[in-house]
Amino acid sequence: MGDWETIAGWNPAALRAVGDDLAAELRRLKGTEAELRAAATPQEWEGEAAEAARRSLAEIERGVLHRVEEFAMLQAAVDDAAERLQRLHDAMHAAAEFARAHGYEIADGVVRPRPDGEPSQDPDVRAHLEAKVEQIVRTGLDIDADLTMVMQSVLDGKGHSDSETMTKAAAAGAESGQSTVPDPPENGTPAQNKAWWDTLSDSERAWLIAHRPEVIGNLKGIPYQARHEANVNRLAIERERLLELRENLRDWKFVLERAREVGIGQTISDLRHIDDKLKALDVLERQAEHNSIISLDTSGERVRAAVAIGDVDNADYVAVHTPGMNSAVEDNMNRYVDELREVTQYAQDMLVGTDKTVATVVWMDYLPPKTSVDEIVEGIFDDRAEDGAKRLAAELEGLQASRMDHPPDRVTAIGHSYGSLTTALALRETDAVDAFVSQGSPGWNGDDGLKVPPGELYNMRTDGDLIAGTGWYGGNPEHYDGVRQLDTDDAVTVDGDPLAGSEGHSGYTEADRVKATSEYNTAAVITGRHDLLIEKQPPREHVDTR
Repeated sequence: MGDWETIAGWNPAALRAVGDDLAAELRRLKGTEAELRAAATPQEWEGEAAEAARRSLAEIERGVLHRVEEFAMLQAAVDDAAERLQRLHDAMHAAAEFARAHGYEIADGVVRPRPDGEPSQDPDVRAHLEAKVEQIVRTGLDIDADLTMVMQSVLDGKGHSDSETMTKAAAAGAESGQSTVPDPPENGTPAQNKAWWDTLSDSERAWLIAHRPEVIGNLKGIPYQARHEANVNRLAIERERLLELRENLRDWKFVLERAREVGIGQTISDLRHIDDKLKALDVLERQAEHNSIISLDTSGERVRAAVAIGDVDNADYVAVHTPGMNSAVEDNMNRYVDELREVTQYAQDMLVGTDKTVATVVWMDYLPPKTSVDEIVEGIFDDRAEDGAKRLAAELEGLQASRMDHPPDRVTAIGHSYGSLTTALALRETDAVDAFVSQGSPGWNGDDGLKVPPGELYNMRTDGDLIAGTGWYGGNPEHYDGVRQLDTDDAVTVDGDPLAGSEGHSGYTEADRVKATSEYNTAAVITGRHDLLIEKQPPREHVDTR
């Protein structure tokens, strides 16, 4: 990839100097406007000579206006290229520093181990670097192509406007000379998406968030704050679309036409679920006041979404919680967020005396089955869990990619009930987490194949939980090898503080301001405080002393 070295040799300062020269010539040309106006023929002069003189002056003025527009176009294109190239060189420097810190180097656009270093054994590090190099080269070639296109347009005399003043001509040229904001890589990986985002200017990012929120809101690998801002913009757009659709669905002619266009199944789904979708948007609008909407999808039968508590982009400890059956944004998101906020606070309390922070995510970007008549059968199978696992694995990979330059100390995946199956399936696809907590699980096919560090698989089962331990999806997690069983009964912390026991299938987290053993243990896993864990003690064997 010799393009890397070529781009490295391009000189932004030289481009800026050319831009300055173009600006000076543009000012000179604009200064001739008064002279041209003064040269106009007197109104009393008539005849063929007068008409010829006026035509000649008009032609001269039109030519000057065109020159003004061309110089303004060239100046804008050159200045834009200089700014983009400077950012690109900064990105190249940052990539080289990242490579050096991880035992690699970039030579002729190829990532390879340093002769005098020990390269990182994490394959994601190398993939991250290679994506950076690929995107930097792509962006460099785009800069070259955009500038060449403007220059060729000027040479060909194309693109002139009908501006009647030099000020308007200069404005039209400056607008034509600006490059368009590049799209993200088609079907890009999280690492490629991050590399693309890193090459954009703040103004380009802001433009995308404002004008292309549907592209940014769910894009894996870019900062979560950007996704949140885009999704907030999308809420109003989606609400307007759904309200219009609801109104149209009252017209049977529209219903029949839509059925022909998208199918009868989708049309029936629209009729049945549109009000629930609007309620879900209500919930998310309220959540956006204090939390982050990091994922939003209204395309299915129900709204899918994810809400973050805290700063996922910078937190030292991040947890992603996946709920189970009967979970829907419109019905459960508020409660889940309240419950996870308590757990987040308990985790933060374990970090007192440090500057470390915690963020948690309520991840409902999948459609777990409900126990309604039309969905209960689906709960027997793991199809929806498999679909959700693909989405969850992509989200976890996105988190890893977005934080590659400043990774969190620890990432924990938490799954409740059917969500534990979904999470376990995802963790067979990605190694992006450091720990897995299973709560009230009906099974997740054992610990084989999970890409989680040894000793970091945990399971909880409360008294009275009739779902946990059924082993419906491949055995009881209480009997899996390598899975640590955490207590959920009344207990006492190492500091002597009492903890409440939890009961029932939904009792693992509750927003009641009562610190439960299950919540305390979850917080200890999130923060990696193994010294605080309260593990479940095996039942004592009865010894017959007769």
